[in-house]
Amino acid sequence: MTSRSVGQFVAKVGRALGVPIAGIVTLALFSFATAPDASAQATIRGTVTDAAGQPVAEVEVRIEEDLAFPGRGQRGARVATLTGNDGSYELLVPAARMNAAGETRVIVFARRIGFRAQTATVSLMPNASISQNFTLASDPFMLEEVVVTGQGLTESRQKLGTTISTVTAEDVIASRETNLVAALAGKAPNVEVTKSAGDPGAGTYIRIRGSKSVEGGTQPLIVVDGQPINNSSRTIETTTAGTVYQNRSADLNPNDIESIEILKGAAAGAIYGSRASSGVVLITTKSGRPNQSRVTVGTSYSIDNVNKEVPLQRQFRLGTDQAAVGGSGNNPAGVRSWGTPLDPGEPSYDHWGELFETGHQWDNTVSLAGGTDRTTYYLSLGYLNHEGVIVGNSAYERITARLKGSHDFLNNLTVGGNFAFTTSNADLVQTGSNISGLLLGGLRTPPEFNNLPYIDEVTGLHRSYRNPNPTTVAESRGFDNPFWISNEILNTSEVDRVFGNVTLDYQPFDWLNVSWLLGGD
Repeated sequence: MTSRSVGQFVAKVGRALGVPIAGIVTLALFSFATAPDASAQATIRGTVTDAAGQPVAEVEVRIEEDLAFPGRGQRGARVATLTGNDGSYELLVPAARMNAAGETRVIVFARRIGFRAQTATVSLMPNASISQNFTLASDPFMLEEVVVTGQGLTESRQKLGTTISTVTAEDVIASRETNLVAALAGKAPNVEVTKSAGDPGAGTYIRIRGSKSVEGGTQPLIVVDGQPINNSSRTIETTTAGTVYQNRSADLNPNDIESIEILKGAAAGAIYGSRASSGVVLITTKSGRPNQSRVTVGTSYSIDNVNKEVPLQRQFRLGTDQAAVGGSGNNPAGVRSWGTPLDPGEPSYDHWGELFETGHQWDNTVSLAGGTDRTTYYLSLGYLNHEGVIVGNSAYERITARLKGSHDFLNNLTVGGNFAFTTSNADLVQTGSNISGLLLGGLRTPPEFNNLPYIDEVTGLHRSYRNPNPTTVAESRGFDNPFWISNEILNTSEVDRVFGNVTLDYQPFDWLNVSWLLGGD
């Protein structure tokens, strides 16, 4: 585990964004706008229950923007909240959002995935306290669910003529996967997800509806909050030797995800063109809610153990032509065959069990979200530390930070920003069909040879069962000692990455909406 101070991390973020530390602090605090004057505000309270009378949590209750507050702009006020575990909610409407001359009629809208949305019309006046309850009927087909269909575009599922698969934040978190792509396994039809290995930091491959290209890539386009990001995979050495590959969407913190939409076929290509030939995975990150502040702290700990072992014989020594060890040729006689039985009482070694230990994984996240009727903010920090099951250098560490906010400068003009920073490093172990492969040398070691110590005490040279007493560096070791590989041959990955965007949304008329997005990765 690499130690880092908070100050060093903030400085790293500042250098990546090209702004001084003071600018970072200012940027982090810009969303904490002063709450509106509570005098003369109106209050709407109530509870939301299902058909059986049980409270429903996490229901979005808001004032319908397009129909609220006539004469105050095209989009109205952004007044919304979520119900608590007891199904209760409270909406605070500032006096500035109501007609001073008389009552203001608004539409209150309650919605949650899996239930049919319900609306109610209420009359507001300054200092009014109104009670409005909702009873939501179940919607098993989720036809009223609003899904993302492209850059800044949403639509009700029942109006779509194509299939869009949705993966919720609850599904992602429940998977306990640290790689976002790996969390999609088994969550949507016709989506193939394959992990390269169980090593810390190992990559994951995703494919939608099979291969569509002989020579080109077959992985879908990954889009985060309207911004396409790089999900390339790098293979070290060859496809049969080297370390596991890493895919770059692993730089995302799964705890920041609000929802994922998987677009297939023409639905994807219509907006993103040829880049979407293999489909699109649309990722929406979490945002703050108006008039509601929430601090979320999450931590998880898990252990990893190898639950299957390769049975190795421990009765017979190395093949009879042991004198050929260190000689010429790639396959001297006897080095891959059983020899004479071990003598009674002669020690033998468990060359499978000695390679592995119990792995540990810590995943910690803290987030702060909220806002006012005009401003929303979301700030999160995440730290992941994964120590693998291989004895030696096998680990992955990732630190993430995300700052997302928006502000309504006018009732019909919204400006937003969404920035994420990731720094990660991994210690990867050699695998595959090569002489430095961990298992290749480890499992072929005869039971009477002790792989520890892996460095000769007299010469200080790397020793293996094919050459137990080396005299020079240039001598062949046959298959490398597995502990030499896991402790001395370092294959490291170090990544610093910043990505995000700035958006502007302007609605001059009811029938016209202008959106602009500038992003980078």
